[in-house]
Amino acid sequence: MKILVVSEYHLLNTGYATYYKNICEALHEAGHEISELASYGNANLRDHVYASKKCPWNVYLNVPSQKDTAKFKEYMEKKNSTIDAEFGSWDFENVVLDCWPDVVIAIRDHWYDQFIVDSPLSRYYKTVLSPTVDSRPLRWNWLSTYKKVDVLTSYNQWSEDWLREQYGGENIVEHIPMGPNPEYKPVNQKSARAKLGLPESGKILLTVMRNQNRKRFPELFEAFVQVEDKSINLYCHTHLHDRGWDIPKLLLQYGILDRVYFSYKCRNCWDISSDIIKVTPRCKKCGDIKEICSIDNGLTNEQMNYVYNSADLYVQWANSEGFGQPVIEAASTGLRVITVNYSAQEDIINKIEGIAIDPIDLQREMGTLCYRALPDNKSLASLLNIEEVWNYDRAKTLEAVNKNYNWKLTGKKWVDLISKIEPK
Repeated sequence: MKILVVSEYHLLNTGYATYYKNICEALHEAGHEISELASYGNANLRDHVYASKKCPWNVYLNVPSQKDTAKFKEYMEKKNSTIDAEFGSWDFENVVLDCWPDVVIAIRDHWYDQFIVDSPLSRYYKTVLSPTVDSRPLRWNWLSTYKKVDVLTSYNQWSEDWLREQYGGENIVEHIPMGPNPEYKPVNQKSARAKLGLPESGKILLTVMRNQNRKRFPELFEAFVQVEDKSINLYCHTHLHDRGWDIPKLLLQYGILDRVYFSYKCRNCWDISSDIIKVTPRCKKCGDIKEICSIDNGLTNEQMNYVYNSADLYVQWANSEGFGQPVIEAASTGLRVITVNYSAQEDIINKIEGIAIDPIDLQREMGTLCYRALPDNKSLASLLNIEEVWNYDRAKTLEAVNKNYNWKLTGKKWVDLISKIEPK
């Protein structure tokens, strides 16, 4: 069967991209003909182009090469005039006409992939949608989209339950969870810190979150400054210049600029390290400027494994989560996870021997009209001041995550799901 997967880009190290990569690999190994429309794929970045050529399936990079003047101009015009062009809408019909899929798969937020359902070519393919359900209630226009797709799945039990309760369509199938990649596993903390240039002694609290408004960095910093042991450092693996918070300003506001580390990658030799924010940080390996990691300048799974293993405790401080892939990755290295007890985390946290903190309140968001959690920063700070919270049996965490989350099982479920679909 011919399958088109509309993704971020399997090369990237984001939750969505990781899930897409494993779906594509499972379906490809099962004998399906896979094409990938990589919305964040950029033909002007050498590693993106190289990865697309080495990939065992066909990859369409959404951002065209600037050498193709006419097409790049068309992309920029569409990007500046339509909100979903950067997600692949501007070239979607051309891709469909080129690969003629029997099935189109998308697993992102509703507004990313509406164009797939609304396309005039949708009469020629079946649509499998696994939308992000990270809060309640679901908006009426989302429900309208869900009615149009052929198969509707989700990432976790919480999302599936809410879809069945509010929407209840016959096209809903069992949820298919994400899982940790095999590269995520325990390694010696001392060697992990040495690899990243982190202090050998002292505790580290880690978070791996996109710099988005729903990721509550201000509240996390507020809780962190209340920790009595000032030798504890915070490690934020995030991108400063994403679409969320002015993180440097927040660090200055809370007086913790010298206690918060970030992931850096050399723009020349790609060597990785961790450091506090600096004006012109230099790579110790080649002397060139190193940059704080971003989506386009991210770390590999192997490198991220050092990040997780450098820490003593992990925290995911968001007002909602569709799944929270870093939570599973952190647990796969044995880290205890602390998170807000709302949305997907209600389902996941108990399956990985973590700690869930009930929110103070659920507040309705103007933009989506959905309820978002108001995190309890005082309770988080209180927990971080308890020594027993930092001292735990990592083996129990590993046993729990390995029991409940496995990419082989996830891949099998996707193969089984696709096998039941009859092409149009």
